[in-house]
Amino acid sequence: MLSILKRIDPDSERIDLLVELVERLRPPRTRVRSGAIGQVRVLTALLGANPALALALRRHLTTLLVARRHASVYTDTGIFSNDGFVTELKTRIAYRFLPPALGDVYLSDAIDQVLYQTWDYRWIRAVPGADWLALFDVLAAAAAPAGARGDARRSVTLGMLKAIRTLSCRIGALGLEPRLVRSDPRMEDAESPFLMQNIETYAYLDAYTRMLERGDGAPEAARHLLVMLDQCDAVVGKVRKTARSQGTTVALTYLLLAITQSVERMRKLLFLVDVSGAAPPAPPA
Repeated sequence: MLSILKRIDPDSERIDLLVELVERLRPPRTRVRSGAIGQVRVLTALLGANPALALALRRHLTTLLVARRHASVYTDTGIFSNDGFVTELKTRIAYRFLPPALGDVYLSDAIDQVLYQTWDYRWIRAVPGADWLALFDVLAAAAAPAGARGDARRSVTLGMLKAIRTLSCRIGALGLEPRLVRSDPRMEDAESPFLMQNIETYAYLDAYTRMLERGDGAPEAARHLLVMLDQCDAVVGKVRKTARSQGTTVALTYLLLAITQSVERMRKLLFLVDVSGAAPPAPPA
């Protein structure tokens, strides 16, 4: 593991050494928990004893964040697509035989290349949160030298803002799906929370953009937007209640779950980008 860390180029956009490093962290399948915890602690100790290596790894990770587009990580990972159940099932079956090509533009592709084993989530979850935080603390404590790239934070923020915009448009479109409108015709009204949340989203993002580009004051907490998202959840709850008594379909169930996942993800992103200090606590993971 030490030899891999010594070969990392902090300004490189290649991920081959990152793949090797994760290979060393990945435990045998026969001892997922103990092996993963031990390897993460070894990495933390190595970085703690070698601040220069910690700085190199930190700069390498931030270089990747700046170089790759990462909005899709926030909008697509763990959220059902808009394609519908049948189409998504066909796509997943097709990918079993011919996986999609991975490029060097999107961060999600880099993650797929680094965490390529289908069971990687098991060993990542097996490591206690305290151990991951200890590793991140060591990386964060590595002081960046003068002149180092400092745009990673801005890049991540812009990626999350773009993801919020995408999720808002997606929620608005899902709220006008015929399957949902048939269950609650009021969704076609101009006052539909699915449409109103999009208006509130654009107002919030415009204020945020002015702060980033022109130095205007921090935007207010997105309270009105969060109220609209709560109302979207309320509509989904009513439709689910009606479906339990009148019957439902796979397509409607899939649609409602996609809306719920998108709303929850949007709430979390709004909490992460908040600069007012008045945002409600982030929803539990």
